Amino acid sequence: MLQRRLNRSATAVGLVLLLTAVAYSLAGAYAEEPIPFRDPYTRQVNLEAEVSTIHFDLTYVMALAAGFSEDDSRTLMIWDQLVDSNVLTTSDTSYSNCSGTFPHAPIEEKVCRNTGGDLFWPNWGDYGDLSQAPGTSCVTSRYGPFEGFFHFPRRLDKHHDGSDPAHYAPEMQALWKWGWGYAQKLKGYEGYVWGSHMSEATGFFGNTCFYTKPVTIDTGMTPGSLQAFATYLHSLADSYSHQRCQEKTDDLGWSWPTHTVPSPPAPENLPRIYDCNYAPTGWLQNIGDSHHGREFGTQWPDDSGRTKQAVVAVYKELVERSKLEPKEGIYQPLDLDATLTGKGKLHKQTLREALNYYVEQWNFDEPQARRDYADQLAKQILAKRVPRRR
Repeated sequence: MLQRRLNRSATAVGLVLLLTAVAYSLAGAYAEEPIPFRDPYTRQVNLEAEVSTIHFDLTYVMALAAGFSEDDSRTLMIWDQLVDSNVLTTSDTSYSNCSGTFPHAPIEEKVCRNTGGDLFWPNWGDYGDLSQAPGTSCVTSRYGPFEGFFHFPRRLDKHHDGSDPAHYAPEMQALWKWGWGYAQKLKGYEGYVWGSHMSEATGFFGNTCFYTKPVTIDTGMTPGSLQAFATYLHSLADSYSHQRCQEKTDDLGWSWPTHTVPSPPAPENLPRIYDCNYAPTGWLQNIGDSHHGREFGTQWPDDSGRTKQAVVAVYKELVERSKLEPKEGIYQPLDLDATLTGKGKLHKQTLREALNYYVEQWNFDEPQARRDYADQLAKQILAKRVPRRR
């Protein structure tokens, strides 16, 4: 499925793809927006913890529409967001997916030659102790060796469009089988990078080494559980958001995709890939950034179009899971073409139209409007649901 890959003398460009992400922080797709975590049980808000209205708020709405109970829908939204956040807290509650283990890190001397001995990726020191290896760990961390697998998984097969789980590319198929419980082990890959000292003035990295290899990932989650399923749903949505970046980095032959940083703030002489660009320090000033400011609204239909495709793909998986025997969904799933009967914006809209409206009506920097709309949508779905016949 996955090829072991050693590059003993990679170019500076390849390492920049990773280092710029380390230097300026990372975001998973879909990126956290300027809206705080709101505990779905207590409604308490943590102003310092931002979430994604796709991974978090909309997941709850779609889970309700698919027929899940309110409690299971909350579980799905929390664990979907935890793939990025790892820990979500308020003054009264705390949620975490940090229950897995990392494998022992490879020994540099055994996999590389002529490096300066600096471990560039993962860069645990800059982002807190997430427990390197072995030990209890946040294995979905965006700063860890599994970042590429969970946040940039390849979905498209050479002979299929990636819309059918049975024909996913190997990475997404592994997540799908594990999330559904068809496989008891999650087969992924780990990635490490070593190199000589970086000079920001010249962008020169000397000899560098990329190391990837297949590995069984211990997430600490039960395969097929709602928590595992929500993790799969997160990666599925990410595969649409990061699709263009995957294609560009695959064309360049890099071991795995990641974000690059547009200028500013990256030095002008550092290479970057537009379709992988992400500017985490200046969202409101850089709303046209391909990752992720273009994924809402109507100004960039190709990007927002992939968001709509991701939403439909996630909803279809939720509906199928809702029907699973023994049935986890306790209500009949709503068809995408089912008409909603709410007032105002929701009046006589189909569910599909409502989901498209959610994506297109507001730009990236208007998340509160999306949350308010999601709250209205949830109320209308709850009123429309019909219990499943047993």
